Amino acid sequence: MRKRVMGVCLAATLGAGVTAVSASGAEDRPLTALGGVELLMSGADYEVILDHLLTANIGVEPEHLGIAFHNAETGERLDRQEVRELMGPVRQDGAYELLGLATEFTGGALPYTQAQLELLMDAAFVASMRQPPDHISVEYYDTRTGPTGVGGGVSGRVPERAESTPPEEPARLSPESYRPATEAEVIAHFERLNVRVPQRPGYVVLPLMAGAADEDALDAALEREIARAEAAFDVRFEERIAKLIDVSPDGVQRVSMIGYYTAEEDVLRALEEEMDGMFYEADSESDAR
Repeated sequence: MRKRVMGVCLAATLGAGVTAVSASGAEDRPLTALGGVELLMSGADYEVILDHLLTANIGVEPEHLGIAFHNAETGERLDRQEVRELMGPVRQDGAYELLGLATEFTGGALPYTQAQLELLMDAAFVASMRQPPDHISVEYYDTRTGPTGVGGGVSGRVPERAESTPPEEPARLSPESYRPATEAEVIAHFERLNVRVPQRPGYVVLPLMAGAADEDALDAALEREIARAEAAFDVRFEERIAKLIDVSPDGVQRVSMIGYYTAEEDVLRALEEEMDGMFYEADSESDAR
């Protein structure tokens, strides 16, 4: 038997903890600054805090968020160089560098891209000025529909959503919508990849699964799950062995991947015990023991 493979190891690598709350859902009520601190103290990670503080207020899922700067006097798009000069090139470059380090530090797990974070920072700077220029107007928009060309001042304009109109897709997919329901089904699913590889010293083979609203979004979903697995198990992804793209019984696009990961010796031993040689060639498994 595979011991506790799905009870401990795959519970995280298959996306446990991902919620199915949309930007217009009741659980996404905007937080106060104190609420953000309380979330942090409760152990919530940066993605949850960003989701509550930004997605809930702006009303657009991270993967679809666009930010545009308009010149309210001319009706044209604002030259970003103007914001750069207001902020100061050195200060802006330094802030961009810090954002790059944060993106790198989180292993690509942030729900916003580097470009989005830079635009958000520029918008926050303009809004924080004691006397912001009257003509700068910011618009937050959904990239699936595009900007309206009408900003909302330095505070920004957010998309208008009718109460009776549900969003096109959830901001997050529940793991239950794409992963198999039982341990036996999970094992059977990954055995479809027919992976049997040599056991490498200093490496462990782990499975991982991610779901997305459409096939185009699967790569990004997979990168997020790799980052979560690395953080959860203190491992580092090194090499993909096999990958399968299919559709779950609930009709959700999903990607399944098996790969080599590196870790400290004690972590490797614990994970090897959990996986019980599930993906190793019989000879290499017996030799390793």
